[in-house]
Amino acid sequence: MSVVAVQKVAIFGHEQAKTSALQLLQRAGCLEITPQAVAANNRNEDNLEIEINELASAIKLLESRSGKKKSFIEGFVPYKEKVTAELLRQTASRFDWRALLDQLNGLETRLANLKTLELTLKAEIGILLPWQIITLRLNQLNSLNSAGLIIGTIKKTLLTACTTELTALTRTLVIERLREDKQFIYLAIGYLNMDSQSINEILTKFNFIKATLPATDKSPRQELARLQGLLLEAQQDQKQIGSELKSLSRHLTSLRYIYDYLYQKLLLKTAQAGLSQTEHTFVLTGWLPKKQIRPLADKLQQSSQLLWLVEISPEAGEIPPTLLSNPAVFGPFEVITRIFGLPQQKEIDPTAPLSFFYLLFFAICLSDVGYGLLLAIISYFLLKKLTLSEGGKNIVQLLFWGGLAASLIGVATGSYFAIDLQLLPEPWRSGLKSLQLIDPIKSPLNVLLMSLALGVIQNLVGLSLAMYWKIRQREFVSAIIDDGLWLYFLTALVSYIIIPFVAPGYSELNKILVIIGAALLVLTQGRAEKGLIKKAIFGLLSLYRTTSYLGDTLSYSRLLALMMTTSIIGMVINIIAGLTSQSIPVVGYLIMIVILIIGHLFNLVVSVLGAFIHAARLQLVEFFGKFYVGGGREFKPFRPLTKYVIID
Repeated sequence: MSVVAVQKVAIFGHEQAKTSALQLLQRAGCLEITPQAVAANNRNEDNLEIEINELASAIKLLESRSGKKKSFIEGFVPYKEKVTAELLRQTASRFDWRALLDQLNGLETRLANLKTLELTLKAEIGILLPWQIITLRLNQLNSLNSAGLIIGTIKKTLLTACTTELTALTRTLVIERLREDKQFIYLAIGYLNMDSQSINEILTKFNFIKATLPATDKSPRQELARLQGLLLEAQQDQKQIGSELKSLSRHLTSLRYIYDYLYQKLLLKTAQAGLSQTEHTFVLTGWLPKKQIRPLADKLQQSSQLLWLVEISPEAGEIPPTLLSNPAVFGPFEVITRIFGLPQQKEIDPTAPLSFFYLLFFAICLSDVGYGLLLAIISYFLLKKLTLSEGGKNIVQLLFWGGLAASLIGVATGSYFAIDLQLLPEPWRSGLKSLQLIDPIKSPLNVLLMSLALGVIQNLVGLSLAMYWKIRQREFVSAIIDDGLWLYFLTALVSYIIIPFVAPGYSELNKILVIIGAALLVLTQGRAEKGLIKKAIFGLLSLYRTTSYLGDTLSYSRLLALMMTTSIIGMVINIIAGLTSQSIPVVGYLIMIVILIIGHLFNLVVSVLGAFIHAARLQLVEFFGKFYVGGGREFKPFRPLTKYVIID
């Protein structure tokens, strides 16, 4: 459980060896390069970025049209194909991907234009639909010599009052109701031109909405037929383009290869452009794990006699990056540490200490043999069949170990897909019952006490780690007074609560130990303040911190809640399935099987998510709060970075 010691180094050499040096460093993947200055824009670099962005857009377009959807698992654990760097290079050189990009850009532009046309046609059709009963040509509506025609809509509630005023104005007026819907009535109003101004004033008064129709030489029905024909044609063209894009999606793998190949070139050019250099020499600086200094120096010398590596001092205020180094068994638990933040260079790595507690809490939350084994089997299958990124592999390994641990806890709680063991035939019933240590449904108080006890233990472990690390840093006074005294006081306080039930004769002695611990805290916790009164006040107030530890401990009651939730939901699924099997002959059993499969898969997914999140929360909030600060800067070595593949 250590943070790898890193050293700042400088690599310098002749201009001729610059490209080969960067290629070697990229393959080695162990040096984090520190940019020396902001490089000026480079035309080749700009072109690479443009091409990469175009490839990304093309890949996104083809993925959306390929008809293949990412599975639920791929959403959490992206799949990456393992390929060689040579395969990427050959694909980029042999495949005419630029022509494909031009073709895709053309199809995408046509598709966008057709979608815009479709929206426009639908809007025009929507305007004309209510007026298709009109038989006049549309360009005749406003071209009558001595008369006018207004078409539009008015609210039903205003129609009577409006028509009353219009008919009172003139008798040379025709009002025809064309159609109506829930709120509006569609009217055609014919009038003599001499009454035009007065009629418009009345219509405005009653919020009459005039319809604006296209002035064509066709009737509304004829224009509708024309527009609908164009709409159908646009939709058919879109389908044809969709089919072409689906066919072109066969090139997705090649485009992904080329994307990652060009991205490697961009990384190399970016690193090269950011170096400090003269006409004949270059210098780059960066951070390197101390154990890699000699091997990397030897590789550079073997590559070229014009390259040298030397150790240098960091600049004032420069923060070294953090690189974790844990045994393989603890590797998956780095996921939890990274969620909170990496440790600083001189801080303890919490990965190993949290691993036991996280695995135990995950197992308690899931606590079912069936669910645990099913999770472990699925995780093992993913690890064997898929080529996963490092982060994806860690998550799946975490779920694998969590599934196995949940199976063990499930044996202790007698939970096998939440089946009631009393319903099983002998010798299964007695055999499984003999392995059961506790029934969380019948004895929830015992499980609650166990959860709180685990909370107390983890709190004390956190304080112990804080004291241990301060001693390692030779901060002896702070270790003993700030952490050691609290460790002693809380241990005495917990003993004071427990001893009356297990050893009543030692109650008085334990009471004295608690008082001594409280007195020592009052005397020491305000030592940084000035003046005896302020020291005493802050010392007394420090005892209030006990409530914080109490709150943290009570938070572990969630272990009981999640354990019971998994069991109860599983039991309900079994009961519903059992009732269904007896309701309908033969078919009832088929429905029962469907309910059992879907129900338990749903419970598995929900329970695993709950176990993952809440077990992590207990580490990040309750446990880390005792000894861990975090905030370290991740070590990011110059190495091949890919989005779609893993370079073998």
